[in-house]
Amino acid sequence: MNKSKKNLQLTILSLSIITVMAGAAVAPALDQIRRNFADTSPLLIQMILTVPGLFIMLTNLSFTRISARFKTKAIAISGLILYLVGGLMGGCVNNIYLLLFFRMILGIGTGLIMPLSTGLIAYYFDSSEGRRLMGYSIAANNLGAMIAMVIVGFLSAIDWHLSFGVYLLGLIVFVFVMVFLPNEKVCAPKGEGIKSILIEKMPFIILIFLVNVGFYIHIANFSIISIKEGIVNPENVGMVMSIHSVGALLSALLFEKIYQRIEDRTGYIGVVGYIVSFILFLYGENLGVFIVGLFCNGIGFAMLMAWVNSKAVHNIPKNSTTGIMSIMSVGMYFGQFCSPLIVNFIISLFKIEYVRFPYLMGMGVSLIILLIQVFLQAKRRSEVRILEFSNS
Repeated sequence: MNKSKKNLQLTILSLSIITVMAGAAVAPALDQIRRNFADTSPLLIQMILTVPGLFIMLTNLSFTRISARFKTKAIAISGLILYLVGGLMGGCVNNIYLLLFFRMILGIGTGLIMPLSTGLIAYYFDSSEGRRLMGYSIAANNLGAMIAMVIVGFLSAIDWHLSFGVYLLGLIVFVFVMVFLPNEKVCAPKGEGIKSILIEKMPFIILIFLVNVGFYIHIANFSIISIKEGIVNPENVGMVMSIHSVGALLSALLFEKIYQRIEDRTGYIGVVGYIVSFILFLYGENLGVFIVGLFCNGIGFAMLMAWVNSKAVHNIPKNSTTGIMSIMSVGMYFGQFCSPLIVNFIISLFKIEYVRFPYLMGMGVSLIILLIQVFLQAKRRSEVRILEFSNS
């Protein structure tokens, strides 16, 4: 591999590392922030984590128009400037509304970066190399999450304001983009072209929505349930939850090798990981079982994300890759946004008091993902038979 191509790979993967840090990076500092704003509504404190995701989603809805008008490098640089300003300025204010304003800016910046972090892989790299890098992109996401949690945990112990310094990592990415990212326009198809692609890829948009609904059922409830039932100590819950990232990192790194052997059936490994994890969360009675569940959930999440993203950009025009990935990003963040709303709505509607009920819902979501995969596999086999019959 020539040096320029390797530098381009590193640049694209560096974008993946910082995008996952947008919302959840300061989660370990949330308790200190809550104490600082003691008279503030708990909802506003929670919005410190959720507001970026909302604005990432809104920005992604406009990304096809933005990518058709501006060159990739300009989009990336603009996104990184907003990312740095929104991220760092959050640690320079002592007003909750100003803090939320800068979290909005952070979300807009990340919304410009995120479609590039995966769309450019499909644009510049073909077939197996692209799938390998798609897996590495998911791995970079999880690596970024682990790095961020360690840094923020250390800084927030000194002062919660310092925890926002984690966004300085964006400066390194800024240098990579300035030096190595090609300055060309990556346009999305217009009119009927984009509509036909969206119709064709709709199953994968639905899948990425469901994968993230399931993921956030786990994320939003694990610490609450495990601490309440005395399975994990509060001071250790963050370290225990990092086992998920270990499973995800391993799964993402092995994605291409597994895909070469079993191709589209790779998605089944992901959904089995999900199903096994939620069974263990539902019936586990000790920390060891929960740790295995976290590892399986990480494997399932990363494998499903890499498989769904790679299928979303399969056999579409190169100039539509960033556009379709912006829509996939909308599906991902909409899943994150809807997950707690769906769970709380059903619990309230049926007045459910079983504390582990969210894991039962996770099982249900996993089974729906499995059914969609079976449908897609059957559809593909049917198309192959029709093609063979027409050629005979």
